[in-house]
Amino acid sequence: MDRRFLIACIAVAFALPTACVVAENSKPTPVLKGVTGAGRFERTKNGAVEAASDSAGPVGVQPRRLSAGVVTQCRPLQGGQKARAVLYSYLLDAQFSCGIGTGSTVELQPDPTTARGKCCDAAGTNCTLNISDVVGVTGSTSQDKEVVTLKLDDVPTNLKGQLHFKCVTKGTESEYCIVTVDMPAPFEENQCSFDRNVKLTPIEGPNTETAFDCRGPVTSVPTDAQVFTGDDCTGNPSKLKDLIPGATLEKESNIFRLRVAALPTTAQNLCFKCIYRDPRTNAPAPTATCKVTVAVAGTSKTTTASTTSAAEGITVKSFAAVAFAFFSSAALHS
Repeated sequence: MDRRFLIACIAVAFALPTACVVAENSKPTPVLKGVTGAGRFERTKNGAVEAASDSAGPVGVQPRRLSAGVVTQCRPLQGGQKARAVLYSYLLDAQFSCGIGTGSTVELQPDPTTARGKCCDAAGTNCTLNISDVVGVTGSTSQDKEVVTLKLDDVPTNLKGQLHFKCVTKGTESEYCIVTVDMPAPFEENQCSFDRNVKLTPIEGPNTETAFDCRGPVTSVPTDAQVFTGDDCTGNPSKLKDLIPGATLEKESNIFRLRVAALPTTAQNLCFKCIYRDPRTNAPAPTATCKVTVAVAGTSKTTTASTTSAAEGITVKSFAAVAFAFFSSAALHS
């Protein structure tokens, strides 16, 4: 066998493992751009809620009431006027006032004492409609002094439905005010409530932040000393620092921000609890829990990948050794 050919073959055999290992290790490392999607919470400014206009959000967007205890004023005027209220998601109620007091000449239609489950049409000409036919669940009105409270028995199924009530001066149909109660806008994906859970975008890299919203009449909120694991938030709670060293949970008003500085060795599925008073009439218990879960990747997957790459390099080197032995044998027998 030509000695120059043999030397060339041996050189190629030794070059192969180096080239393969370099190619394997030169794969680009993914760069974390930050948390996006369902778990991303953008900071907003919470303004005061006016009694006459308690809607929130841009024009053209379905409103959401930001706080409880908002009373919309609807006083009868000649030729009629209109007012709007928004159902409060966390209590399933809305409140308004017709200015009805002792000796008042104003009355509410439908009558909250004899037609509690009724409402009017938009024009106020028919006040015998069933609340359940409009929003999909039963409800009723009650009056305490000047304040009228609309209360639904469950979460409305028709969020586009509007309930109308008429404040009218007795003895005349030309002096009135129609109050329209809008159903609330759907929740954002990271917002808790008594009838829903939240699943945040997984955390897959260090220096990552995510957030969730526990606004409303909560009876218990998450802390960094009461962190559960698993989707069901069962078992004994742990401290956040014990599950993910260096991680923090900070409360800003009703927003909770989870910051992970470094990934834990073992992947974790964290679970936080926001406990609400359940306003549903036939609720199975006085309180209901919103479970907030977020998966946090572990560094062990990186170790596994490195081990796999090393094994592939060893395999290539073994192939080179076999090739060297083959060509050496051929040289001896030539």
